[in-house]
Amino acid sequence: MALLLPFVAAFSPRPAVSRMASILRPVSMKHDGAQSSSVPCFKSIEMKLEAGGLPGSIGTVGSRRSVLSVGAAATFGVLWKGDRAFAAASDGNHIGEPVVSGGPLPLTVGLGTGPPYVQKDVELAIDAGYRLFDTAQEYGSEEAIGNALKKAFRSGLKREDVFVTTKVDIYNMGYEATIRSVRESFDLLGRLDGGIDLVLIHWPCPFVSKDVPGAVQKYSSLRKSTWEALEKLQQDGVAKQIGVSNFGKRHLRELLAYATVRPAVNQVEVHPYNQRVELAKLVKSEGIRFEAYSPLGKGAIGLLEDPVLTRIARAKDKSVAAVILRWLLQRDITPIPLSRNAKRIRENLNVFDFALTEDEMRAIAKLERGQFVLRDDETLA
Repeated sequence: MALLLPFVAAFSPRPAVSRMASILRPVSMKHDGAQSSSVPCFKSIEMKLEAGGLPGSIGTVGSRRSVLSVGAAATFGVLWKGDRAFAAASDGNHIGEPVVSGGPLPLTVGLGTGPPYVQKDVELAIDAGYRLFDTAQEYGSEEAIGNALKKAFRSGLKREDVFVTTKVDIYNMGYEATIRSVRESFDLLGRLDGGIDLVLIHWPCPFVSKDVPGAVQKYSSLRKSTWEALEKLQQDGVAKQIGVSNFGKRHLRELLAYATVRPAVNQVEVHPYNQRVELAKLVKSEGIRFEAYSPLGKGAIGLLEDPVLTRIARAKDKSVAAVILRWLLQRDITPIPLSRNAKRIRENLNVFDFALTEDEMRAIAKLERGQFVLRDDETLA
């Protein structure tokens, strides 16, 4: 181990201390009905290479579902023949990296929740291996997630292996309302040890057009007071990290001009028909993690029947959903698909044993339409 640490530190694309904390931290995971013992992740790193092809299992870390990307394998000095077209994250985070409470938003698949969401759905997801959960005051699912997590903690799940996000409703914006509502969310989520992992401003404003006279100035002020409240909540230990959701380029630049604490995350709608390329560039340049809701288009815009995506899925022997989620991960975007179907909840985690080639990534890039399932956040005041 003494020989390994200097090597990793020398080649790590982010500070060695934070990288080692996320890769070598002890984990305890339940899978296949059995509780594994807590062991350092580095003991379960396995580099299995398939001759002339893609890696079959790239560094299983504490769980079959937590894997290291090609970039991580390169960090450990492992190279292989065959397909090198893996779009690894350039800022040091790796596909399938372990979930760490209070750490950076992990580059893995999370579970999106929404109304009506019940406790048994969350329990199913926990049993399937999910450790990243997204909710919001608006969704009405905070209490279900809190109850499911309390039950899982009693059964041996560790708090440090879970990452929970919630969001401030548009009608709770403003300093006092944000303080009050987030403290209520903290209670509903079961008073998570150390605070809520991530609290976001759900939308930059109520759904008011930027073209309405005076609206931009009015809601810029509301956003600022809301952000100041989130900074205070982080200081008070109610939130571990704070960020934003549905912030377009203008909203994000505005926030960065006055924020004392920079947003950790921007969560927006991203899928192959709405790829948000320019926003992704801005987010990445500012060191902000990017998260995608509605990654499958809510099944409403024909993504799952798209001929390009179905062709790639057949070639990979994967579902179209898996191809889309893998495409997002290879773009350094954390997807949080919502499903209440047990089979699909499990299938959505089946994205860590294959990679898309450069040609496949380019083919998906050509599907861009700028098509929103919900609403274009750039049009909001």
